[in-house]
Amino acid sequence: MKREGFQAVSGFLGGTSFEPLAPYWSALPDRTTDFLPIFAEELIKRGLHYNLVDTLRLTDVTIPIPGFPVTVAAQYIDRDAMFARADVQVDAVTTDTFAVSLQSIATQTRGWIAADLEVHGKPWLVVGTHPAPNWAEAGKTPHITELLGAVAGATRPTIIAGDLNLLPNSAEYAQLSAAGFVDLWTLRNGNSPLRATCCHGDDETLRDANDGLEKTIDYVMTRAIPGYTTGPVQFTIFGDNLVERTATGMWPSDHAGLFAQLVLQKE
Repeated sequence: MKREGFQAVSGFLGGTSFEPLAPYWSALPDRTTDFLPIFAEELIKRGLHYNLVDTLRLTDVTIPIPGFPVTVAAQYIDRDAMFARADVQVDAVTTDTFAVSLQSIATQTRGWIAADLEVHGKPWLVVGTHPAPNWAEAGKTPHITELLGAVAGATRPTIIAGDLNLLPNSAEYAQLSAAGFVDLWTLRNGNSPLRATCCHGDDETLRDANDGLEKTIDYVMTRAIPGYTTGPVQFTIFGDNLVERTATGMWPSDHAGLFAQLVLQKE
């Protein structure tokens, strides 16, 4: 099975007065950068046929940017998004946000998109997520624990994929393993250290002269159903080679991308 998507989509909107700008989103197209339609358009240009499964709106904040002669208001919107190939049947989709949020300039939230899919007639549950295990609020369930609770009753083989913000030697990684999830990179390559996924960006424009990837926090993990096991796996990390930069020298993302292909086999 192939799972393609991406974890976060941002939007920027500018205006000339400091006020909530959501009503003016369509009125200021020349001042708007919304990466979701940009991404969808680039897929089409490349002859890749994908459908948007769902999006989850997370952080949404309007902040003033001082300037002369006016102060510009900028709205920042962060979303999770999931795409699936056009030949993949989507049976149901659920989205939710984690209970623990981060209070800073604005409330930052994280969450997940979970889709019941059928690929070549076979059912799967695919979860795209971007948790922050280091966030903590008294009396609230940590992100990974909440995520595992959300998929605990799944009757389909389950894939969790995304920037999980945890290291392979962390307690949260062990928690996922104890819940039956297998790291597909490890299944394919053992403990090979050549799997760094984060992060480009020493240069804020993402035009670092060298590969700055030095740690692993992005994963594709799967849990089979009783009577089956995860079989042969292909796993590729991309966006980690200088030749993959754009014509202007920009990395495609601050993280490397992951491509995984797997099959389930009867035990």
